[in-house]
Amino acid sequence: MRRLFKKYRKHIWSYVVGSSIIFLIFLGILFFRTSQTGVIYKNVYIGNAYFGGLSKEEAKILLSGTSNNLLEKGATLYFNGDEISLKLQQYATDPDLTREIIKFNVEKTVEKLYEVGRHSFNPLQNLKDTIDVLVAKKEIKAEVEFEENNLYQYFQENLKGYEVPSQNASIHFNGDKIEITNEIVGSQINYENLAKTINSQLSLLQRPYATVNIISKSPTIKKYEVEDRVEEINQALARTPFKIKYRDDIWEITRADLKKMLYFEKVDGVAVLAINKSNFEKFITQIKQVVNIPAKEAKFIIENGRVKEFQTSQLGIAFDGERTRLALNNVLANGFPAVNAVIATDMPKITTSNANELGISTLLGIGESNFTGSPPNRIHNIQTGAEKLNGLLIKPDEEFSLITALGKIDAENGFKPELVIKEGRTVPEFGGGLCQIGTTVFRGAIDSGFNITERRNHSYRVSYYEPAGTDATIYNPSPDLKFINDTPSYVLIQTRIDGTKLFFEFWGTDDGREVVYTKPVIYNTTPPPAVKYIYTTELPVGQKKKLETAHAGADAYFEYNVKYPDNRKELATIFYSHYRPWAEVWLVGTTSTSEKTSGI
Repeated sequence: MRRLFKKYRKHIWSYVVGSSIIFLIFLGILFFRTSQTGVIYKNVYIGNAYFGGLSKEEAKILLSGTSNNLLEKGATLYFNGDEISLKLQQYATDPDLTREIIKFNVEKTVEKLYEVGRHSFNPLQNLKDTIDVLVAKKEIKAEVEFEENNLYQYFQENLKGYEVPSQNASIHFNGDKIEITNEIVGSQINYENLAKTINSQLSLLQRPYATVNIISKSPTIKKYEVEDRVEEINQALARTPFKIKYRDDIWEITRADLKKMLYFEKVDGVAVLAINKSNFEKFITQIKQVVNIPAKEAKFIIENGRVKEFQTSQLGIAFDGERTRLALNNVLANGFPAVNAVIATDMPKITTSNANELGISTLLGIGESNFTGSPPNRIHNIQTGAEKLNGLLIKPDEEFSLITALGKIDAENGFKPELVIKEGRTVPEFGGGLCQIGTTVFRGAIDSGFNITERRNHSYRVSYYEPAGTDATIYNPSPDLKFINDTPSYVLIQTRIDGTKLFFEFWGTDDGREVVYTKPVIYNTTPPPAVKYIYTTELPVGQKKKLETAHAGADAYFEYNVKYPDNRKELATIFYSHYRPWAEVWLVGTTSTSEKTSGI
């Protein structure tokens, strides 16, 4: 009996001790969780950067400073013994063309840090996550964002000197003698691999160092496939002139013209004699000038409280160069050497002629911005962009895209270029001033109570767009500014310029919605970094030219709420903006291109 009692007592003690240990562990975890209220849990890192014990605001300050420093330094690449300094931001004379190539999402990253041990609705899962944090380092990756196509294009623009383009076997004329040249195997940087490497290192808050990997770029047409086609080329030349007809107009492709256009292209895996796309495009410029009639949307103004049409809609007609080229390819060898120009039509979206049936009666909202101090080209582009949008209609439930509405941004459409820095050289690029349009449209869309579906702030604070936190940058093809006309009727855009102030008015039907938005809160102000000098061969040696002004960094946010009169869920959004501190930038004339931070 005593032996049984001892055994029973032993089990009780084991149970008591085990329960006590479990209770103490639970109590310890509970104490730990309580002690970590409002801060990121201990043992939480990004790379080697420790964020444990920090509040969200403290984490934002640390992350902003670290990420700004990384982006300012850029990436270092290695290729065949060369060390290449690659900037991760594009500098320009106009702030609208200055952009970050890669961007840290500070808000999202801090939320990820804070959610460690808290993210699950399952208390057991949170308990497990808490234990994991207590016993081991928890590493989170920073949210690094980039547009893949934009990044690859940036690589191409800045690293093209390290690539060899592949070349197909081609046709070469030495007088009337025809020669088929050898193909050339090219080499291309593995952009996908480079982007992944840079992204991976930045996500761990490490400065990117990467070896540039080259991939072979094989030509698609080899000499052995086409070297017996000389007679076919001669026959095509003998059939000149080829003619393109449109109504009473005829354009002739002469023998000399055709010599510049002939090449081989692959069709269903077979090399065929054809007309080169890019050379044909140059030839048809004259045809487009005669044939093309741009589509025009019906445009309207508000006059004496009523909607009045001031531009009638017009069907667009465009010469279809590619389909005409394909038609010419079909008659190079046989058939009548003439084709009809292939014409494409472009229907305007708005064709109504009865303006007052559109339901437009009320001013829904106004956006305003000030472009004081803008240079002449920038002012011209603002005026041109505003004129293009004035009088446009947005259909009910239509998602408005500002980039789409502005159309192609080039000299042909009335815009003027500004200078950007690429490979240490200043090159003209279009788009300066259009973020003034983007910012003003964004403010007007907010004031009108529309659902904003895409918006991004500028990389740094710009005086044209103060107060900070209410700006919107655009850059074709992205980022864009988009919103949905979620009112029951058409919305009419009216633009006007008063001195140096730009206004966008949105007219439509008042459906009773209540719009409330706060003034932006600006915080985490940080000083600009050291002066940056970019060396260029375009200036005389030693001569300096100021490119950009220094800007302090900051964060900003404002709250946006829309209450609807029907049963729709209230729209509640907080727009966050992170502005990097931006260095003063100077171009300095030298005999070789490079970059230097600090004094000379």
